[in-house]
Amino acid sequence: MAASVLPRLPGLLIKFLWAYMRFKRKMKRSARAMKKGMIKNGMDRKLAKKLAEAYEIDFSLRKLMKGQGINIPGFSNFFN
Repeated sequence: MAASVLPRLPGLLIKFLWAYMRFKRKMKRSARAMKKGMIKNGMDRKLAKKLAEAYEIDFSLRKLMKGQGINIPGFSNFFN
């Protein structure tokens, strides 16, 4: 089984990293849109900024892996 996975590992890693980067970009965009919407609807700028930053920071691969019970030594420290 390991012999069949090893040749595909670089491609899988590239796809995984690409999906991760794309998801992070969407999170940043949605945090900005959320902040703009809150300010537009009358919320204080400082509070809107704080909430948007908390929303954006809340997503982390480490938290997702921990929530799913995945524990790969060294890997969970690689991403924030």
